[in-house]
Amino acid sequence: MAGARKKITKNTRARIKIASLNMRGFGNNTSNNKWNNIHRIIKEDRIGVLALQETHLTNENVDGLHAQYGRRLKILHTSDPDDPSQKAGVAIVLNKDITNIKDIRYTVIVPGRALLLYLPWHKNLKLSILAVYAPNASNENTAFWNKVYEFWNLSREPQPDIILGDMNIVEDSIDRFPPHLDDNNSVEALNDVKARFTLIDGWRTIYPDSREFTYYQSQTGSQSRIDRIYIKDCMRKSTSDWEIKNTGVNTDHKMVSVCVIDQKSPFIGPGRWSIPPFLLEDKEFRKQIYELGGKLATEAEQLITGQQLRSEEQNLQNLFINFKSEVIVRAEECAKVAGPKIKRQLTKLRKEVHKLSKIPEGMTELPQATIDNINIINKRITDLEVKRHQRAKLTTTARYRLEGETMSKYWT
Repeated sequence: MAGARKKITKNTRARIKIASLNMRGFGNNTSNNKWNNIHRIIKEDRIGVLALQETHLTNENVDGLHAQYGRRLKILHTSDPDDPSQKAGVAIVLNKDITNIKDIRYTVIVPGRALLLYLPWHKNLKLSILAVYAPNASNENTAFWNKVYEFWNLSREPQPDIILGDMNIVEDSIDRFPPHLDDNNSVEALNDVKARFTLIDGWRTIYPDSREFTYYQSQTGSQSRIDRIYIKDCMRKSTSDWEIKNTGVNTDHKMVSVCVIDQKSPFIGPGRWSIPPFLLEDKEFRKQIYELGGKLATEAEQLITGQQLRSEEQNLQNLFINFKSEVIVRAEECAKVAGPKIKRQLTKLRKEVHKLSKIPEGMTELPQATIDNINIINKRITDLEVKRHQRAKLTTTARYRLEGETMSKYWT
């Protein structure tokens, strides 16, 4: 990450979320509309840059996607030169709501396999992001990383600050289950690329003893963390919120993500707590507030008319402070009950997975029973994500039918 002379004009935040997901094919436009889910994930998770692998995109597909989602998404892609709709394919999706798209450049390093993005992302800062989908076969994987390495022998393109995507190999046996080492030539070729650009595996640096996987092969039960994000070592303090997450997309991979931060930006805390807007429509909560307000009005009237003597403890100021404190307590209690049930379940399950993924002290591997338990929880998380996306889609469809011909944001 480096500075550029020219500042961007878009008012972007000093924090950008970058993610990667192997989507396992384009899907279709009816029962398996993966791009509808991808659009929703980018919107809900406020992802600025999303790298996708196994996209199977053609130019016609991209034109159609821009026609449907172009208000929010900018899609850059490279397809397999021999069979673009059936294999490989890499795309970088930019969220135009929160990410600058002016003066961006992109270069195809390996057709259908590697795409380099030059992104002026905040003020005078830029990022060079390389999205990759490495081949599965060992000899092809080795040749791929050699091509990436050799590209910069002749090219003057900026070196990548970030390499992310599906590597199809792991560097250490801890990232496979059952654990085993990958082809040494492929690992060495990847290590050469990492050494050239001084890259580190950010997630493994933060969680050195955890075992979480991004790919699950249902037929054999094997798992691996082949989806990774590498960053320059000097960016270590400029990143946060490393995450491996299930999505509602029909794929056997999880999404990996990280947030990149402008270190020169001022510290901004979590902010003050506020009542969730959905509670204002909750009948039980409103009933409780009316009761508290009525009690406050009665006690205030008694002080004003002299029925109660004013003191340091009993006065209008303290009455109002106590009223506000009680409203906050009631709001927090009601929010736990009335909040989205699926989101609460997902948060609880993800915390459980993270807790189980830590290798116990004195052991080198997770017990098989723990692995099985994690797989069960991950399956539950995936099912809940799919259910959540389906509900959101139905809500959007219903609202469009109701308001699609009215003067609103749904106007067509």
